Amino acid sequence: MKIRILYTAAWLFVSSVCFISCEDWLDVVSQSEVREEDHFSTPEGFQQSLIGCYISMGDAYLYGKNLSWHMPELLGRQFAPYQLAGSNATDYYLQNYLYNSTGNTKAIMERIWLNGYHVIANANNVLSIIDEKEHVLGPVLHDIIKGELLAIRAYMHFDLLRLYGYGNWSNRAESLNNKLTLPYVTTVSKEITPQSTYQGFIQAVLNDLNEALNFLKADPVLKSHDDNYYAAANEEGFLDNRCDRLNYYAVMAIKARVLLWEGSSAGRNAALQTALDAIEGSIDNGLADWIKNTQLPDDPAMTVEHIFSLNVANLSTNTSSYIKPSFLDSEVGILPMYLSKGEAEALYEITGVGVTDWRFSTMLTLVLGINYVPLKLYQPSIITFYNTRSNHFPMIRLAELYLIAAECYATGTTPDLEKALDLLNEMREKRGIYSPLSGLDATGVLEEIGKEYRKDFLSEGVMFFYYKRTGANLIPMFSNTLNPVEMNDEKYVLPYPDIEILSGRIQSID
Repeated sequence: MKIRILYTAAWLFVSSVCFISCEDWLDVVSQSEVREEDHFSTPEGFQQSLIGCYISMGDAYLYGKNLSWHMPELLGRQFAPYQLAGSNATDYYLQNYLYNSTGNTKAIMERIWLNGYHVIANANNVLSIIDEKEHVLGPVLHDIIKGELLAIRAYMHFDLLRLYGYGNWSNRAESLNNKLTLPYVTTVSKEITPQSTYQGFIQAVLNDLNEALNFLKADPVLKSHDDNYYAAANEEGFLDNRCDRLNYYAVMAIKARVLLWEGSSAGRNAALQTALDAIEGSIDNGLADWIKNTQLPDDPAMTVEHIFSLNVANLSTNTSSYIKPSFLDSEVGILPMYLSKGEAEALYEITGVGVTDWRFSTMLTLVLGINYVPLKLYQPSIITFYNTRSNHFPMIRLAELYLIAAECYATGTTPDLEKALDLLNEMREKRGIYSPLSGLDATGVLEEIGKEYRKDFLSEGVMFFYYKRTGANLIPMFSNTLNPVEMNDEKYVLPYPDIEILSGRIQSID
């Protein structure tokens, strides 16, 4: 009950400030030093501020919609094309990379930037005071809260980089490393933070993640201490449900994702070991495991596999107009995200190895005999009622770590294709595919990895970033002679908000 009250208090706090600009927020802080001193005079104040960061991340402009199941899925061309008509306009513009259109797309780009840096500002505000208040928190709470805040700062910065910065880094590091990109903000100040170089930015992300891991050595998920060690810190359940926050293994998983994005030989080698360690630790300590087909009716979002998931209060409301298993084209206000029957059957290879793949047979539903709607984020009232994990969106899952490790085995300084195939075959078997892959060269292994990304992460906003990271010239669903779409930096790199350009920021898209 107390932890629910804590979330409610944090939500009310976030709601009161979520529309304040960065400068106004700093003004509020400077005018409220007494109230801030009171707020951080108890552990609950720090806990509320931390939970407030997660609540802000669940906003519709961030991971409640536009950084998760909606905009990245449109940019990744994961679903059938929208037409330029009525309420479809914004989705059409996004799906066609018309970022500066007269629709709502430009406003979306600006709000993602603003809200993302707002989360960062809130994290920085707590980080600026937490060390001098260690006596208020005690060592366990101090270290865990500080570790999570550092991880939030790194996570949010990295996703802003993935949107507003260049991809395909591993193939053009020489030209990107010293190029200016987004600012990496670590202080609370009215002064404008200068832009970082790409190399400096990614190093700042890794520094924060490494520091977070150091502080999270006290994380209960490691099971390195008995319950008595956490008794005082967890008196009200604050340390329960660690997969709902950036726990130790989640930070390791994000670090592996970041290292693979950077993509150097050293980065891939480090990503491999980090991913393998996160897999082993997550499974051995009971944080995550492979979901079974029989669990899907009550857990379509596959929360069993979540290493870090975000509790998005309005997820079912946000998705209701887009993910609807039974829809008619004539329905007003319905903007369904679906795959054509032919595309879905080809993707899941149902006439071949995919005939037993339960991602097709269980996670999609056929509508009107011609279209397939994904069920992963569909949350009818019966599931919401029975499943306490409803409204949880996956920020990183076990499957991604397997694919990261497999890719690193295939492309590292000392490739090991057999180990890459072992990981792929294990993952495929967990999805109901019992025909093992064998004898593939590196190109073949990477092709199969790409297939598994598409099959496994439908509705999760992963594929656009996969294509961008690998420098894909064509997006598979549209790689045909009738409607080829050639990808380039103008499509992959979102434009900075106008106000950032007017303030002197530089964004050159070659």
